[in-house]
Amino acid sequence: MPVIPTFGDVVASLITYLDATLPGSPAVTVASRVPATRPDYLIRLQRTGGVMHTRVSEKAQVSVDVWAPTEEAAHDLAQDARVILHNSPGNAAGGVTVYRVEEIGGPAMLPDPLSDSPRFVFTLSVHTR
Repeated sequence: MPVIPTFGDVVASLITYLDATLPGSPAVTVASRVPATRPDYLIRLQRTGGVMHTRVSEKAQVSVDVWAPTEEAAHDLAQDARVILHNSPGNAAGGVTVYRVEEIGGPAMLPDPLSDSPRFVFTLSVHTR
């Protein structure tokens, strides 16, 4: 019977990388869940699928939601996060090494359905080993 490998937590790795790389102002919360009281500036990363690419690597689909007080601020923060995440190959936080990042869907303005707050979303395929 073939041995199926386990892979590290790509979302935790990307959160650590993004949190350490974002500029310090404004203060941005980077998390995998929306806190009970959502901060003004929030980036949420969620694994929304993916596939085992080879016996030793996988392609994780990661969705990124970005909130800010204004549409312009949400757009700019989404662009910053997008650039940082695309530059993450070589990152090895939490024992997960990122090898390549591909964009599945670029940033789109989708206001928060509960509060109508400005929110941009985009989706990446993150190749890890």
